[in-house]
Amino acid sequence: MKSHLRIALPPLAQWHPAQPLPYAWFDRQGRMAHSGELDAAALTTAFRPRRIEAVLHPDDAIVTTVQVPPVAPRQRGAAVESAIEALLLGDIDSVAVAFGARAADGTVPVAWTDKPRLHQVWDGLAGAGLRLDVVVPTASVLPPDDTDHHQPLQLPVSSRWHQPAPRWGWVVRSLRDTRRQAWRWPIALTLTAAALWVIGLNLYASRLKHDVDTLRTTMTQRVQATFPELPVIVDPLRQAEQGRNALLNAGGASTANDLVPLALAAARVLPAAEDRVTRMQYSAAGLLVTLRADDAAGAGSATAKPISPRAEPGIRVDKTETPNTWRIVSTEAP
Repeated sequence: MKSHLRIALPPLAQWHPAQPLPYAWFDRQGRMAHSGELDAAALTTAFRPRRIEAVLHPDDAIVTTVQVPPVAPRQRGAAVESAIEALLLGDIDSVAVAFGARAADGTVPVAWTDKPRLHQVWDGLAGAGLRLDVVVPTASVLPPDDTDHHQPLQLPVSSRWHQPAPRWGWVVRSLRDTRRQAWRWPIALTLTAAALWVIGLNLYASRLKHDVDTLRTTMTQRVQATFPELPVIVDPLRQAEQGRNALLNAGGASTANDLVPLALAAARVLPAAEDRVTRMQYSAAGLLVTLRADDAAGAGSATAKPISPRAEPGIRVDKTETPNTWRIVSTEAP
């Protein structure tokens, strides 16, 4: 059994922080060890109880029983409030409701008090260091033979002080929840938006990674097809550049009839063929260049521009039998 401190609250409307409060302190065996009157700050320093119970003044609470249908525990609070709403003179939101377990006959003990005043007293006691675990109505701690429900707890300590507290009452969690309820939706919406943003960011990053992997795979396959002598492709772009340079400068022994020298020579000797090339075919016999028919010499168009190859040492340009096709050959090739 835990040691606990029980205090008797004055009428909520008359409470102030320096007001002495009747109290009784019980040890772990349930025996009363001390009693008297101290204000909240003094009680905080005088005792270190494991549990602090406060008993409302009888005039501050209405205690009764209501009939509640057999609903799920999480819906019982709404059912109790619905049952007592017709008994209230004001708005249900203006009162703090506490209720116990449902009996076999469907009855539920219930009590309610002024919510703003209870909040004020609870926060005032907490500000002085006296943090309540539960607040209960006077009627819930009366002995079975005590029918004077309008008499508050008083000193000296009587049998009323020794009665165990019920398993229900006003607890700090329920009060805090009602005060923070207005913040729940904004916080929930903010967390939901943040979660959706993170999910969307992860999906976008995953898509980018897939695109990068696809591009890298394509580049690797093309480099492998172009340079089959490479055993492993680690950096496709760099290895392709190195392979191209190796072809251009293979030991410094490139010949005049290679593709690159002939292609460069074709650009020089056929300047009027720029942007008109439709086909290029390279072989050991030279480089064949085919032009569009409407731009080639002899096409029969009034606006056709005749192709007049320029002379260049070491390069021979021949018109082939294929229409609009020229052969570029190096005369320096062995």
